[in-house]
Amino acid sequence: MNTHTSTACRAATQNLLAALAIGAMLAACAPGPRSGAPAGKPSAVISVDGGQLQGVALEGIVSFKNIPYAAPPIGSLRWRPPQPAQPWTGVRAADHWGNECMQQQFAADLAISSQPTSEDCLTLNVWSPQSAAKAAVMVWIHGGGFVNGSAAREIYDGRHLAASGVVVVTINYRLGRFGFFAHPALTALAKEEPTGNFGFLDQIAALRWVQRNIAAFGGDPGNVTVFGESAGGGSVNVLMITAAARGLFQKAIVQSGGGRDTLPKLTEKLADGTASAEARGLAFAASVKAANDAGALRALPAKTIVGGLQMSDMQPDTYSGPMLDGTVLTKNISEAFAQGEQQRIPYLIGTMDHEAGILFMNLEQARKTLKLIPGDSAALLPLYDPDKGGDTIMLAAEAGSDWIFVEPSRYLARLAARAGQPTYWYRFSYVAESHKKVMSRAMHSTDVPYVFDTWDKTKYPVAEKDRETSKLIEGYWTSFAKNGNPNDAGRATWPKYSPESDTVLEFDRSGGATARSNPYHDRLDYLAGLHGSPPKNP
Repeated sequence: MNTHTSTACRAATQNLLAALAIGAMLAACAPGPRSGAPAGKPSAVISVDGGQLQGVALEGIVSFKNIPYAAPPIGSLRWRPPQPAQPWTGVRAADHWGNECMQQQFAADLAISSQPTSEDCLTLNVWSPQSAAKAAVMVWIHGGGFVNGSAAREIYDGRHLAASGVVVVTINYRLGRFGFFAHPALTALAKEEPTGNFGFLDQIAALRWVQRNIAAFGGDPGNVTVFGESAGGGSVNVLMITAAARGLFQKAIVQSGGGRDTLPKLTEKLADGTASAEARGLAFAASVKAANDAGALRALPAKTIVGGLQMSDMQPDTYSGPMLDGTVLTKNISEAFAQGEQQRIPYLIGTMDHEAGILFMNLEQARKTLKLIPGDSAALLPLYDPDKGGDTIMLAAEAGSDWIFVEPSRYLARLAARAGQPTYWYRFSYVAESHKKVMSRAMHSTDVPYVFDTWDKTKYPVAEKDRETSKLIEGYWTSFAKNGNPNDAGRATWPKYSPESDTVLEFDRSGGATARSNPYHDRLDYLAGLHGSPPKNP
């Protein structure tokens, strides 16, 4: 979730995010499990909002997939807040993935699923130990730049996490112009309803469903952790600051979620001239020759609304992404944290070692990336490139990663720690054995299969060190979910973060974990200064 204060910067950032998404493909998963995977047996029938469900029991874990948490947002419900799920009769089979939300699937994405896309997509999936009773709950929000992605992907299979004694939930939410869209006709019709950030409203509706129903799966509604990566991590930060999500979760984990974002407003230009979300909605309507009324917009074919929008083509002239709508989001994340308005809950946050990944950045893209950073890029050379002769691509990859991801994560960690929240900051540097020939450092999203321990779903060879690293991260994440503290016997101690110590837990290249004083503090202090943040005071 990374947008910046000018149209040029916003477009450059979106191009960079596309590059990051491509980089993530090196560790992404194939569309399904390897052949020969055991199918499991029908589970016991349980009751939730809407009716009865029967899932699949396999090796001590019960899974329930494709559970509606809201009504299909189609017809007159397109571009409205999610409505209650429609009840069903009989026992609903919860043994298969549901639809993906409407999107133009990203062709280079090896994690792409075989599920159809549809507006009828507001579903979630649950995995729980068969013996679970008041177990900690972990709710996952997927990434994909708010335009791609799905909970119906094997990389997010919650079976292994659940085996650590937690209940795992993964959710779909509306994407692209279905999830983040404004138009004056829709704003007028909404009246007192929130409008614009429908994807965030979906996430909140899913969390409310968890509060009402998770006990039926053995989960504790009073011990919920929300976690997510990239756009999912940015979503977690949004949920931290929106009043509508207060009390719906008790802990938060943010993986590569940014945080220094400047979002467009619903109806007004920003001071720098950045177009409003409504203005972009008007531009979209004009581009497809639709009348400027809600009925005409809701009558548009779904494929017309997608219109090719995807991670590699973010269409900033006709698509706003998340916005300051005045209800769900009234302030940018960094501003709300700086004013102490976030939920004061345990907070775990961090990034990858090399978010941008130089393998997929050409010289033109590198120059655009450096323009995101204020001032003369030559000032970055002593910090990033003292011995390499001014390699523009290397400089852009390193400094761009820090500017968009790493420094914002430390900034939010500082603000949370100053607010008295138990806060833990990390950096992930491990590279899978099978990937070391094509990447030397850990790039954006390559941590995901370690968190879920879904290496059995990939097409890549799996080394024992890869599995050990998965177990290490799973242990920290699930301990945090259970207790608000990632520490437990048998792992390196992860100290709470403080601005004074500036301690980071490094998931290092050897596959271990080491807490140390932040070795990158000079770089990050310099970038913080460009934002107006003193080195030791957020």
